[in-house]
Amino acid sequence: MSFVPTALETLKVAVLVTSFVFTTMMLVEFLNVTTTGIVARWLGKGSFMTFLSVIFVAAVPGCLG
Repeated sequence: MSFVPTALETLKVAVLVTSFVFTTMMLVEFLNVTTTGIVARWLGKGSFMTFLSVIFVAAVPGCLG
């Protein structure tokens, strides 16, 4: 087994994960700027729906893998 194909596959997966995380972060920041912080203030209240929303958002990246 050669080192080069394994390293290239690892690099490919690393770039894919990095681009997904970057895109997700940019989307969240866009939403925050567009709504002038309304979503951030809503998330800061700590209601039950906020809790469910955070669980959903946190589960999405894991489920895409």
